[in-house]
Amino acid sequence: MYIHMADIMYSSTAIVILLVAAAVFAVIDYARDCSWITYSKPLRITGRVVVITGAAGGLGRELALQFAQRSALLALWDIREEALVEVKDWLCGHGVAPSAIHTRVVDVSDPESVSNAAAEQLKTLGPAHIVVSNAAIVNGQRVLDAQPAQITRAFGVNVLAHFWCARAFVPQMLQASPQAQADAAGVFATIGSLMAELPAARLADYCASKAATAQLHECLRWELGGDRREPRGEVRLLHVQPYLLDTVLFAGGTPFRYAWMRRLVQPLKAATVAHRTVRAIESGSRERLVLPWMFKWLPTILQCLHTGLRDAALVFAGAACAMDGFVGRLPADRKER
Repeated sequence: MYIHMADIMYSSTAIVILLVAAAVFAVIDYARDCSWITYSKPLRITGRVVVITGAAGGLGRELALQFAQRSALLALWDIREEALVEVKDWLCGHGVAPSAIHTRVVDVSDPESVSNAAAEQLKTLGPAHIVVSNAAIVNGQRVLDAQPAQITRAFGVNVLAHFWCARAFVPQMLQASPQAQADAAGVFATIGSLMAELPAARLADYCASKAATAQLHECLRWELGGDRREPRGEVRLLHVQPYLLDTVLFAGGTPFRYAWMRRLVQPLKAATVAHRTVRAIESGSRERLVLPWMFKWLPTILQCLHTGLRDAALVFAGAACAMDGFVGRLPADRKER
């Protein structure tokens, strides 16, 4: 078969152009993820009221420390009173002034509890400027083994809590004066998970709830003027989707089937995720932050593969066995993130 040399040249040129364009896009996207490139006015955190749910957990307290280092006024929520006391002591040990820390026991899965706590916070501290809806739980049970109460609780904390927090705090941000909004936009951030787009045995309730959280973020973005037809005030939204964290939330879980692979791709440090999250909030660089960045396109690539190849890749990644060593906590001591 005769192939004209010019056709080969045109095809080669087109491929090179596409590869260069893809590389440039990847570099720009990575720079935005790292907050090196921003298109929004930076957010002033100093003196602002920051509400963090699930604040007594590993990621929650690291988020609190990051905000405190920027001189924010902290409103820390968790369902465990003793753990909140420990977190306050931990923050004070890191040089945070006790007057900047306000703790409250709140069951974020209960809409009335969230509403009452938000109203009290409005009276005592003023309107919230930044809300990080971070609380989450992991059951680590198979669908056929989990108790109905466990599944209901998982969706209550992992999904419905984001609804209740959005309903309670976004109006506070929208009702802020135009001058305040121009000075510093309100931010509602939801902590999701990369598992919203990846399956794993014994994580059905967690993965499904995180997928619901991702859709909540997208729908809320459109309702708050994402289509530019009905602007509703300057409220930024951020959805953070990290890979496995090294917190006790997934205690005993071991991603990847082979030990050598686990050493190459280790769980993320809570401090690292907290730092990147606060940087994204501060800079307004992203509406979706996937950590680590190299995993951002993984779900899309897997979806493009033949089912057999996709399953083989997931088996290699530990989808069938990653939770075999999961130890969790006793029900009475189950923490939120």
